[in-house]
Amino acid sequence: MSAEIINSVRSPISIMIIIFALVVLIALITSNRAFKNMLERANNSYRLTKSKRGSSRSVDIDMDEGEILQMSRDSIGRLSDMEDLREDFDAQNSKYNSWVQTISIFPLLGLLGTILGLVPGLKAVSAGDLEPLYSALSTALFSTFWGLIASILLKLYVDFGPDKTVSDIENKFYEDEKIFTNRIALRK
Repeated sequence: MSAEIINSVRSPISIMIIIFALVVLIALITSNRAFKNMLERANNSYRLTKSKRGSSRSVDIDMDEGEILQMSRDSIGRLSDMEDLREDFDAQNSKYNSWVQTISIFPLLGLLGTILGLVPGLKAVSAGDLEPLYSALSTALFSTFWGLIASILLKLYVDFGPDKTVSDIENKFYEDEKIFTNRIALRK
């Protein structure tokens, strides 16, 4: 059986599936590293902002124009840091989602390999020779096998790796917006 698996890797469609799966995996790993870096930046951004706020500056509670300027001076650094991070996140998330969408192609590539493998086998059967049918069926089924394996493994990696980090970043953005909005409301 193991010799059949090794021989199945030699079919052109199986080679294409395996190479493409490796390319997608590398792109997903790269995205995951970028997302982890962004999560760290988001966590550090809040800490830096808190330390700036804890400085010895005093803020008047009076609602004149000066107080509004002071409030915006305290908040602008926070906003620009988070907005830069959001732009980076949105760009990376767009690339990441494109790679995640390609995972659904692998079972289709396996099905394509099945069809391409069966056509020569069925031609051989019409000629009365059954030996090429076995070889064609083996190639056909193993291309489906590799397509499904690639799809399953990549989907598992996405679910337990980058998707969790993306969710953590989105939660961090939500929490930061809530804190910022509450601070603005308290100052009014």
